[in-house]
Amino acid sequence: MFKYNKFFNNQNTSGFLRSIKNNKKRGNKVNKQVNNSSNINNKYDLMRVIDNSEVPVVVEFQPSWDLPIKRYNPHLENVVKNHKGNLTLVKLDIDRDYDIVKRFKVLEFPTILGISKGNINSELKGKNLSNKDIQEFLNKLEDSHYK
Repeated sequence: MFKYNKFFNNQNTSGFLRSIKNNKKRGNKVNKQVNNSSNINNKYDLMRVIDNSEVPVVVEFQPSWDLPIKRYNPHLENVVKNHKGNLTLVKLDIDRDYDIVKRFKVLEFPTILGISKGNINSELKGKNLSNKDIQEFLNKLEDSHYK
């Protein structure tokens, strides 16, 4: 278990962390509001979602062109919806959001991270993810968050 902040709190990112704090002080919105299922437009959105979430955040790193992902993606979305607001789903396109992929050191696709209370406490990887694997992963994440 480790803090996601350590990936963002280095020399390369300290400037954008300051800009987020300055935007919050000024009352500026960094970007659009992100709800239970959303695509993140930049690393600012991701940090905002993780920092402001009172529920576990599921971050999915996916290539948009990969067929196995298209197979399990609807199931992942439905399971998150069935958790009735107790999970937040964030989808990241590995080609568009490459800087975030590098920061989290994601090497295998698809990768699903479970972030609870600012900590990455679980991950699920591989192209052969079954619906049962996804369901168990999300149930475990939710259970660990609310204990």
